[in-house]
Amino acid sequence: MEQTSTENKHILGELIRLAAPAAMERLLLLFSGLISMMIAGKIGGQTLVAVSMCNTLFDIIQAVFIGLSVGSTILITRNVGCGHMELPRRITAHSIGLNLFLGIGIMLTLVLLGKNIITVLFRNLTDAVIEQSVQYLCITVWCIPFIGIDVALSAAMRGIGDMKTPFYMTLIANAVQVMIGVLTVFVFQLGLTGTALAFMISRICGALLRVWAVFFTEKYPLLRIKQDVKPSMALLRQIMHYGTLTMAEQLMLQLGFLGMQLITSHIDTETVGAYQIANSAINLIFAVTFGFESAQITMIGRQIGANDRELAWKTAKLSFAAVEGLSALMAAAMILFSNAFLSLFSQDPLVLQNARMILRILALFIPITSVFQGISGILKTGGKASTVLLLNLIGPWCIRIPLAYLLCVSLHMGITGLMIGLFADYFIRAVFYFLSFRSRKWLDFGTKANT
Repeated sequence: MEQTSTENKHILGELIRLAAPAAMERLLLLFSGLISMMIAGKIGGQTLVAVSMCNTLFDIIQAVFIGLSVGSTILITRNVGCGHMELPRRITAHSIGLNLFLGIGIMLTLVLLGKNIITVLFRNLTDAVIEQSVQYLCITVWCIPFIGIDVALSAAMRGIGDMKTPFYMTLIANAVQVMIGVLTVFVFQLGLTGTALAFMISRICGALLRVWAVFFTEKYPLLRIKQDVKPSMALLRQIMHYGTLTMAEQLMLQLGFLGMQLITSHIDTETVGAYQIANSAINLIFAVTFGFESAQITMIGRQIGANDRELAWKTAKLSFAAVEGLSALMAAAMILFSNAFLSLFSQDPLVLQNARMILRILALFIPITSVFQGISGILKTGGKASTVLLLNLIGPWCIRIPLAYLLCVSLHMGITGLMIGLFADYFIRAVFYFLSFRSRKWLDFGTKANT
């Protein structure tokens, strides 16, 4: 019994060691958007809505990069676990190339069609909000390829077990955003333009810091690309095999968030702003679960690669329990300190009243959402990314959005209908995630992959 307790403490300690910096990095990435919203909220309510809606588009783009990069992280962890130390640098090179190619394509698409996309998506909002959204996007769009590089290199660092460096670099980038935002908005009075410049420059800065660390220092010999690294379609297909399903899953989730925001636009502008603020607060909790997902991929990936099923199962159970407990604590803190947190974004009494109500309801959902948040990385590492994709496709698009639209818009139930749609999606997904986890079929992936 004492030996088991010691082993559990060791596993939990290792999970926290890996998860904490990854979670902090994801929190800082979220803070990049939150900083923009805080600054925009000081300019005006319509500016806040414009920036928050554009940030949702950037969340979708970043989700695409993160999804693809999960493929490289899984491949790197599995090869390190098997002792294949030459492959990580080749995987890293192909991941960077893939994200860069995709980032340039997205950037050019938004340069050419961004105004039309925003006009179509945000047509229920005021003309002033649409105009400011277009203005913000026209400036920030140029950092998209750099976001792709940033995500690819962070994924590679996590793949070899370094969670701290990406966190420190994101911290520096956020500090740059705050300083530039204060100067451009409050000193030089550039308003929305200053907010956009601060966001763009900070994301470019974050990518350049990662490039410097990997390619111009001796810190990452396993990742440093050598001249003999040549394009390999076979390796690219492997990255795509692992990453495409996760990319599609993340894309469906983020589009689901956008869909809910568009449904709120049928109510009024104040409700849109309130929902955006409350949802951003809840995303802080999801950032913590992302940290554990990264730790799961690193630890369980190596354990499955070494065919240690018993240790992988024990790690998974402890990780899931840790996510549940920590998420519940953070949800309670959100409820207790909701007034102080929400006041950072707006001083509008109506917006704050709606945001407070929405935030407290969403916080009550956290014990349910943390079920699939705590299991997602485990299933992906065990080769069940298709299951995760299917559940995250059915939940938002077959349950949440149709039900929320019916109740909120067609039956005029307002925010109550929105919350009912969310609860139905979360509860059904949580049940099926838990059943997939308990089946333990994902533990067979190591055997299948090595035969």
